[in-house]
Amino acid sequence: MKSLPSTTGDIPSEVETRTSSTLSVILILGCPPISLSGEQDATFVARVRKGAQVYYDTLGRRVIVPTGYQGIGYKESEAAAMKTLLLEQNIISDDIMLEEEANSTVQNAIKCRQMVQGLMQSNTLVNIVVVTSSFHMQRSRYIFSRLFHSESFQLHFEESDNNVKDSVLHDLLKVEEAMIDRLKSGKHRIFEGALVDGWDST
Repeated sequence: MKSLPSTTGDIPSEVETRTSSTLSVILILGCPPISLSGEQDATFVARVRKGAQVYYDTLGRRVIVPTGYQGIGYKESEAAAMKTLLLEQNIISDDIMLEEEANSTVQNAIKCRQMVQGLMQSNTLVNIVVVTSSFHMQRSRYIFSRLFHSESFQLHFEESDNNVKDSVLHDLLKVEEAMIDRLKSGKHRIFEGALVDGWDST
């Protein structure tokens, strides 16, 4: 796997002293790490770079959570591939927690909420930052705002560049629109299985 383009001039090699005691959890939503051409996928790289940027811009206790399962034909999970690139960005290994089971955005939200609840301890408020591509943002907002609607969570979203051709983007947006319609109608099988404690179905 190719290395992420160097940004050592922009990212510090040592962690600065942080002043905030609030826990922040940065969730990077998974996507295939390798393109059809066999190269490292530009959309994947953009999400990791944005996640690293958010990490360094965040004060206080921070945890960064790369997400995504191991697809057929891949040697590792999307989350593990993200971790490799995050380490190249000087992210502290102990600040990285992998979520390697989810194979959909709904499952991303469910699995990540479970992880966040395990981290909360005495914290009364947790900042949740969801990082994903611009084309995927509307569906992500719809899903995460329903699962993380508790007063214990302060939810934020950060868009990364799509890094796809206009023709591909057009098709992706059509798929996203159809997926959102299915979620809203309740006809999506995975969505129906996501009615767990804390899910806001409205």
